[in-house]
Amino acid sequence: MYHLGGRKVALAGLRRIAGDPEAGIDDLRTPYRDWLSTRQPAVTIGSESTAHRAEFCDDPELWKLLSSHPATEVQPNINSDYGPMGLNEDNPQGRKAALEGTLDQLREIDPDLGGIFDLVVNRICVGGWSTGVAGSSSADIGVIWAAMPEGYDSGDLAEFLVHEFTHHLLFIDEAAFGHYTDPQAAATGGMSLSAIRGIVRPLAFVLHGLVVAVEILRLRRGPVGALPSTGYVHPDTQHLYDSSVACVRSIEASTEIRPLLSRRGQALFDSCRATLELTEMKRLGTLDATRS
Repeated sequence: MYHLGGRKVALAGLRRIAGDPEAGIDDLRTPYRDWLSTRQPAVTIGSESTAHRAEFCDDPELWKLLSSHPATEVQPNINSDYGPMGLNEDNPQGRKAALEGTLDQLREIDPDLGGIFDLVVNRICVGGWSTGVAGSSSADIGVIWAAMPEGYDSGDLAEFLVHEFTHHLLFIDEAAFGHYTDPQAAATGGMSLSAIRGIVRPLAFVLHGLVVAVEILRLRRGPVGALPSTGYVHPDTQHLYDSSVACVRSIEASTEIRPLLSRRGQALFDSCRATLELTEMKRLGTLDATRS
C-alpha cells in the first residue's frame, strides 16, 4: 500500500484509529499500541523500544503463540504466501543478521518507508520451526515470522519485508474501514485467481495478494529494485504482472465478488487495476532481467 498509494494511504487506517486525519508517525505510536493492546497479547507488542524500531527476536513465548496460528488454508486470518520452503539450518542469528541488514538498507534508501515500517511492525521472529515458514496473521498484527532458509540475497529479503509489511497495513486498514460487506463470506467465497499463488482462492486472500503483487511491481521500479535478487521470493516481473492482470480479470468476471467489496475494498481494487493498466511493461522488463 505504501508504493501503491503513498504515505497518505499507508497511514489512513492508523489515522482513523487515532481519530486524527493529519497525525504524523510520532503522534500515532501511542494510539496504535493502545489499539493493539485491546486486540492481542502483550508479547506481540514487545517492550517500549518496539514503539520506535522493529525488534528482531527469537522469543520462545512469542513462538508458542504464533505456533497456535498455523499457516493453513482453513484460517482466513493467515497470510503465508511462501509455504514450506525446505529445511533450514535452524540458525536464527544468521537470519536475524541478514534481515536486519536488509531492513537497514531499506531505511537508508527510503527513510519514509522505514519510518512507517518501524511504526507498524513491532517484532520480527527469526527462530522457530525446523522447516522454512514465513508469514503474518491478523491475529498478531505487527508481528512477522521469518523462519526461511538462509541464502536469500538482499533484494529477496527486501521484497519479503515489504510483502509482509503490506499485509499488516491491509490488516489495519481493514479493521479501520472494512474491506468487505460480509467478511465471513469474503473469507470463504468470492473465489477468484490469486496474483501471488496463481490458484483460485477466496476474495479475502485474493485482494491481499493483488495489493501485494502490485506493491512489489512498484517497488521494483525504484532503487530497491536494484538490490541483488535470486528470485526466490516472487516470480520475475513479467510473470508477476501477467498473473496480476489475470487476477483482476478473474475478479471482474465474477458476479459474486462486487457485492462483497465495500467502498474501501473497491477503491483498493480500482487502484491496483489502474496501476496495472498504466504500467509500461517494456521498461519493467528491462529492470527485471536478472530475475528471469
